[in-house]
Amino acid sequence: MVKAVVGRGDTDLDALDEAHGVFLELIVSQQIADVAEGTPPSNAVLVKRLSARDRERLRAALQAVTVIDDLTRDLLFRD
Repeated sequence: MVKAVVGRGDTDLDALDEAHGVFLELIVSQQIADVAEGTPPSNAVLVKRLSARDRERLRAALQAVTVIDDLTRDLLFRD
């Protein structure tokens, strides 16, 4: 439904959906590690603990969210 309202290509919105999943996965994994170490869980992810693959996934996710400003503008100032 959002795709039809926004009128953007599926690629941007699919990338945002994927980025959201990556962020949640990495945060939850970090929280599990924090609890196991006796550290209070937070939403901070220690990048140095990530595998090369996860660092690349995080990089791609961060790149994907750069369209949020444009997406918000498109939604707020539609004709």
